[in-house]
Amino acid sequence: MGVSAAPSAPSVPASAGAIRPRRLIDGMTRLFHGALALGFAGAFITSEMESIRQVHVILGYTVLGALVLRLAWGLIGPRTARLSVWGQKLRLASPLWASLRQGKLPLAQAQTVLQGLATLSLLVLAVLVIASGYATLESLTGEWVEDVHEAMGNAMLAVVLLHLVLVGVASVARRQNQALTMLTGRIHPWKSDSGR
Repeated sequence: MGVSAAPSAPSVPASAGAIRPRRLIDGMTRLFHGALALGFAGAFITSEMESIRQVHVILGYTVLGALVLRLAWGLIGPRTARLSVWGQKLRLASPLWASLRQGKLPLAQAQTVLQGLATLSLLVLAVLVIASGYATLESLTGEWVEDVHEAMGNAMLAVVLLHLVLVGVASVARRQNQALTMLTGRIHPWKSDSGR
């Protein structure tokens, strides 16, 4: 009995009025995702505001807490929230590479692999940002670690932006609002234009 990776387009009933969103993402996963997103956004915005440095620090610890809880939930949560799902996305890289060598570009597969890589990169960068931020706060090393903290924060922002672009591409390719799926936990298929 295998676990499926990210779903492709769901089956949509012919009548537009009969479209029913189905549950895909549990509430705890959405809560941790929201805490990570808001914590990072707030920390990035306050990073240069020395007058409210404590807010920046609290937001950094918020990201740390959400990250730890999300990883724990990936071990004990429902099947769709498991860390193994990320591994499944990354395992598609080999078949994707084979398709690219044959001159084919399977967009859904490419988006899934890139999203898996972006997620893994965000986790690694979050750990590096938090560790370098703590070292800066506690003056554990020289000033160079503050530069590392800033560079890692900028790299994390770049990957977050890539993540958002991939969500947009997936929304168009799969005709589903992927951002709304993370907010509500349900797949929201777009209504078919053929019914108009």
